[in-house]
Amino acid sequence: MAKMIPAFGPIDNDSYGEKTVYALLKEGLSDDFTVIHSLPWLSSAARHLGMKLPPSGEIDFLVLHRIYGVLAFEVKSGIYRVDGPIFVHLKTNNNVDVVKQTRNNVHGLARWLGGATTLRLRIGYGFIFPDSYFDNNLINTAMVDASVRPFRKIFVDKSQLPEIAKYTIEIMQYWKSALGNNDLGSERLQLIIKSICPQFDGTPDWGTRIIYDNQLWLRLTHEQIKVIELLSEYQRFVVTGWPGTGKTLIGIEFARRLVKEQKKVLFITFNNRLSEYIRQQTPVSLCDVFTWHKLCHQARNRLALPPESPAGWFESGCCEDLLSALKKNKLKDYDALIIDEAQALHSSWLETLFFWFENKRIIAFCDETQTFSFEKGTNHIDLQRIINSQFSFSLTIVLRCPKAVTDYLMAIRPSSYQITSPRNNEPDTLKELVVIDPLSTLLNEILRLKESSVPSDEITVLVPTDLVKNFLQKDIKNFDINIETVSRFRGMESPVVITLDSSNMEDAQLFCAYSRATTAFIAIYDSEKLAWRENNTFLQQLVNRKETQRAITEAKHNSSSKVLMANFFIKGDLKLNSVKLAWSEDLSSWLIEFDAENSPAETWVDYLHSHYTWPIIYWSVNSRRVVYYIANQQFELNTLGVGTILSIKNCAICEKMIPFDSENNCLLCNKKTEESSPTRHEINEIRDFDLTISQGNFNSAVQKKKRRLLPIPLAAASARRVAFEKAYRSKVLSESLPGGKLLYRSALALIQAWVALLPPDKTLVLDEITDALRKRYIHLEQLDRSELRNALACALSTCYNKKHLIKVEKGKYSPIDD
Repeated sequence: MAKMIPAFGPIDNDSYGEKTVYALLKEGLSDDFTVIHSLPWLSSAARHLGMKLPPSGEIDFLVLHRIYGVLAFEVKSGIYRVDGPIFVHLKTNNNVDVVKQTRNNVHGLARWLGGATTLRLRIGYGFIFPDSYFDNNLINTAMVDASVRPFRKIFVDKSQLPEIAKYTIEIMQYWKSALGNNDLGSERLQLIIKSICPQFDGTPDWGTRIIYDNQLWLRLTHEQIKVIELLSEYQRFVVTGWPGTGKTLIGIEFARRLVKEQKKVLFITFNNRLSEYIRQQTPVSLCDVFTWHKLCHQARNRLALPPESPAGWFESGCCEDLLSALKKNKLKDYDALIIDEAQALHSSWLETLFFWFENKRIIAFCDETQTFSFEKGTNHIDLQRIINSQFSFSLTIVLRCPKAVTDYLMAIRPSSYQITSPRNNEPDTLKELVVIDPLSTLLNEILRLKESSVPSDEITVLVPTDLVKNFLQKDIKNFDINIETVSRFRGMESPVVITLDSSNMEDAQLFCAYSRATTAFIAIYDSEKLAWRENNTFLQQLVNRKETQRAITEAKHNSSSKVLMANFFIKGDLKLNSVKLAWSEDLSSWLIEFDAENSPAETWVDYLHSHYTWPIIYWSVNSRRVVYYIANQQFELNTLGVGTILSIKNCAICEKMIPFDSENNCLLCNKKTEESSPTRHEINEIRDFDLTISQGNFNSAVQKKKRRLLPIPLAAASARRVAFEKAYRSKVLSESLPGGKLLYRSALALIQAWVALLPPDKTLVLDEITDALRKRYIHLEQLDRSELRNALACALSTCYNKKHLIKVEKGKYSPIDD
């Protein structure tokens, strides 16, 4: 891709041909070409250098290359016929001596460069006719060199335009040979660029780009005016379109035209900020702009009802109050209704508005890509039905958003209809940053933008919630920039938009946020939050990008509870086979690390809880900066909960990453010095139980005897371990064990394993299972049979209710295969 000056797109000079040529040269030429577009850049450079004789005339494109040299292109849009040396523009009948004009411009530029740089350049020239077709005719002796074979043309017509990059190189090679030029070289190339474009590399600052975009893309276009004229013929219609297609702009213009006809207009939207903006853009006298909520409160006020609306009022009561106010003629009479953001309005609200404007004009604009999960909105089809739409129109040209943003959103959420963007592709208008310190990155980005001439009021930071907004307003209040939640900024726009806490936004919020920018968008993602978030549609591309994967992987590793607790765990690791268990002298606690959230070894916690008095700290490999803490003395002996969630933080006193309790105390700094530890005998007993569980072969008499001695929770752990390895059906094993009675937890674990391991065509009989388990484990045999049977019955009932079993008869079940 060629380096273009200006980089943000062709100068807006009403020449469609030049815009096309700009895009084709940029895409077709390699990055060792530099293309400068439009003489105004050259003229300003001449004035800056104090030159009395700036280049005369205009040069549309100047192509530079370190080997091929310099080529000046003249672009002649429109269809021309040739009359000797004169070219006649068919539409205007204007005559122009294209060759003479171009030669004067090229010689003037060469003289100017000689004065500015002492370079003695011989510059080639060429012609581009994007709308004319000359076939192989010898249209002008100055445009075709007939002295060589084959003839060498130095012009490109409409038929050759798609391959203009190839023809550009051929023309440059021709002139290098014809003029006897040596290689230009990198130093002379840079000197020319620096002289023509002093003090910048051709890329304007962001402040300039904002002005350019505002003037070019944020006004009502001819295409949008045609849409208004087309839709004006209908009484009822729905307009849908992506962000940036001009729905609100068209709605405002509709309101203005209706007011000019002395029609009274009610303009309804969902967003208060958007409502204020529309109010500023529409005539005050005959056009009232309300949010739905404000309209309903007005009706309530006109009915002399208390201003405080009752709970659930917006579910149904608001519609009742609005209808009551209408029947009592408490509201103004309007001729037309315009609804923006119609997809955010509840269907009952729309039905109420339809009743109000049943025989009047209704215009509705919607965008289903911007319906948030917490809204009970209305889809496009239902919207058409409710307002009895005669016509539905889809806007397909995205003008407001940078093309890089539009292309990105299209890749994430393809549309059912063709979306196009006429804007130039400027990759730097979309930036996604995956960082460790989002707030610091935000401050740096704001400073960078300000240094690039962007005013504070043209920067908007979008966040997912009011909580983040309030926090941020305190931290960056000195910058005086706009801070708003995504939902409140829907329908609005800002030259520069930055999102913070992007990792916590849902798909619809991200889609909306990206599309709010008119010149540049920056998304700041917390690498750690991104690492632990389940990949959704929107973030899939970002997470899979090579340049971000390393940062995400590193952040996930560094914030994992497993990594943060590793030093404590390694020091006391018992190196068991059936569970990762350690004793921590530092914390005077058992430490357990599970390989998954629903681990086969989960009932080891039950065993430690019921047999020892020390606290238990456990986590899974998927835990992030948290552990679960069970302090035995705080629980009844025969029950078990998940424990207290402790955050792992850096302690300023002991300078370690350590769990902090619910009172924000470091567990290490607040440890009691007299706390005891397990004896050697107790540790060895645990090792023996682990060996019994992990061997798994219970056929020998010795192994059967050892298995029979397993405590009840470890009997459950043993059964689960076998089930996870050899299950006929695994769905039942995905059910986590609930907190509660220890016996019930073990019974449920045993039944789940039984269901998973039961061969096909076999049934589970409660009494048979009860007797088999009592025979297999001594601690179950020592229980009262009815107590064990009741626990197993509850476990079977749970599996039945979870649809893992079918009840054959009382106390008899058949498993359901996955």
